[in-house]
Parts: sequence; C-alpha cells; structure tokens
Amino acid sequence: SLRAISGCGLWSFVSGTNSTASQSCEMAPKLPFRLKQVVYTLSPYEQSIIGNWFKNAPMSLQKKISENCFTVGLFGVAPVAAVVTWAEDYKEKEKLHSRF
Repeated sequence: SLRAISGCGLWSFVSGTNSTASQSCEMAPKLPFRLKQVVYTLSPYEQSIIGNWFKNAPMSLQKKISENCFTVGLFGVAPVAAVVTWAEDYKEKEKLHSRF
C-alpha cells in the first residue's frame, strides 16, 4: 500500500513491523538511489573535434589571457613581487645589522 511506502511506514515496511498512526516513529534512513549518467563517446574516425581544438587553441588562450590580465596581475603577480621585495629588503637589513 502507499501508506506503507511513505514516511515512517517505509522503515516498518522494510523491518517487517507494523506501525500505526498513533505510534511515534523515528525518521527512516534514506535509501540510496542510482543517479543517471550521460556518457559521451566519439567515433575513432571523427577527428574534426581534435583538429579544431589545435586550430583554435592559440586564439582561445590569447582571449583568456587578455580577459583575465587585470585579475592575474592583481592577485598573481603583485603578491609575488611584494613578497620578493620584502624578502630582499629583510635580508639586506639583517646583513647590515649583523655587520656591527
């Protein structure tokens, strides 16, 4: 019946015990279910996809670099340059301090 499959009735249905509406029951654990999956395949004779990738790769990379130039500079190059400058300055001050 539908009542035995829904809510707390599912656990009693699986365990073989009878439950009534007046009894309080704990939530049944969720049963695992299989996810659907999509598989894409490519024929070994179909090579235009690979050829187009190699043909379009330089333009695609150039576009990505130019679009993200500010972000790469701000979060990539600037912190590295700041750390290198600080480290060189620290070493120089330490060298001068230990000289005397």
